[in-house]
Amino acid sequence: MKSINFEEHYVVEDIQKETMKHMTSDPKGVPMQTMLKGIEEKSGFTDADEIKHHDARIQFMDKHDVEMQVLSYGNGAPSNLEGERAIELCKQANDTLAQYINEHPDRFVGFATLPINEPKAAEEE
Repeated sequence: MKSINFEEHYVVEDIQKETMKHMTSDPKGVPMQTMLKGIEEKSGFTDADEIKHHDARIQFMDKHDVEMQVLSYGNGAPSNLEGERAIELCKQANDTLAQYINEHPDRFVGFATLPINEPKAAEEE
């Protein structure tokens, strides 16, 4: 039986690089890159969430009878930032996701990434 995976993540490499400049650690002080490396080592995934690796994502879906994925932005989301940079990066993430969904409309849908610290901009986005 085919399934729909509801909580799948994606990242955009350029957005990740910019966001990580502003998100250096979690509340306990563990560096963000250290946390992500640990997750990658345990899961076996490295940059598999990078949205441009759609061939690998679709191969995984086909292998495991996944008909569709519902995508949302993964770790280091620009929605955690503030100000104009958050607004700009969230728009970029959403535009990238929309393009990806348009290229594979039968395989993907997604949630917008909103600049939650900028309510007016989040409403407009």
